[in-house]
Amino acid sequence: MYAENLREICTHGFIVVFPFIKSPEGDKNPLTTNTDGEYILHGLSWAVHAASDRSSPLYARADLSRVVVAGHSMGATCSIMASKRLSQGESPAANVTVRLVISQHPGICGPFGPPPWPSTWLPSDLNQVVRHYPLLFTTATNDGAFWPAPHTAEHEIGCVRKAQLNGSAVHGAAVVQFSGDACSEDGVHSPWTDSGHDCPFKTAPEAPWILTALKLYAQQEGRADSACAAMLWGGASDSLMRDSSVAQHLIYPPRRAGNG
Repeated sequence: MYAENLREICTHGFIVVFPFIKSPEGDKNPLTTNTDGEYILHGLSWAVHAASDRSSPLYARADLSRVVVAGHSMGATCSIMASKRLSQGESPAANVTVRLVISQHPGICGPFGPPPWPSTWLPSDLNQVVRHYPLLFTTATNDGAFWPAPHTAEHEIGCVRKAQLNGSAVHGAAVVQFSGDACSEDGVHSPWTDSGHDCPFKTAPEAPWILTALKLYAQQEGRADSACAAMLWGGASDSLMRDSSVAQHLIYPPRRAGNG
């Protein structure tokens, strides 16, 4: 389901580590779940060892000082929780540095969810994340995974507001809800028919912005004078907030020295 977009990301010079909980086949079971970020941390630990293993194709190629933590749906909850754990000092190696967190359609925050806490994230978890890392958080108006559309997106945005990112997002946070038209069911990934919840499977509209954020933070050091920074945080016609596919946005640009 993710293969096309992940291959595209790799063509831009990135290494993608996609952890399974049991196995590619075993993870098709809907009862195979993890929401505390443990398997993202396992994947990161695997990359740490692979980078120093002479028999691995990643030997001396994986730059662990430019790590991006990302996920969709259950994995999006894991991206929040793994990043929180990393921000608190839990790391497989001293040379691992997280540059960016991407959370695509993580569902409804706790304590009630769905799913209820502890199987989901809390607004306080997201607040902790944005105090340490830049954040790109996406959803879609027609996401029907947790409530009938449009209530999943409505509640996700409500959870973000509870997280009080304004004032906490020192490194910048972009929360965007893409339109139902842009994320309409394309039938390509049948039988996965959660409508807008599956928007990250498509090559647009979310994927280009994921790539923009990846380039900015994992390749360009988050440079404020870069074209990617202007597109992600600015207000020009080619910016994220002006994208015609975006139905709603909450964008908190990174704070600059001297700007409070």
